[in-house]
Amino acid sequence: MVDRSYRNPKTNVSLVNSIELTPEQADNLLVNNDGVLLIDVRSNEAYKNGHIAGSINYPLLIINQNPNIISDDKNQPIILYCQKGYQSKLAADLLVNAGYTKVYTIPGVEQNGYDLVY
Repeated sequence: MVDRSYRNPKTNVSLVNSIELTPEQADNLLVNNDGVLLIDVRSNEAYKNGHIAGSINYPLLIINQNPNIISDDKNQPIILYCQKGYQSKLAADLLVNAGYTKVYTIPGVEQNGYDLVY
């Protein structure tokens, strides 16, 4: 059951309490499961300025316009990240509301020392 008790104080909009993985848990999920999508929800420019290896870029704006663009398989595991963690949680809310069942977030690239590629 999804707990929608958290509210964004700026907009008073309910957010899904998505499952936040540690970087180690995310690595484990990526290594041990085929087909996991690692998605950077930042802008195209931010993605080009450094992103986690193996990630693909779907900016939050695109996900907001059409969350079904991510995958036809609603059970495909999806790991989302952004700069600070807020946009990835918004994207997670959109995807869960669109019917995706395995949506995870990881802390933003600003909070962790991820190895970025350019």
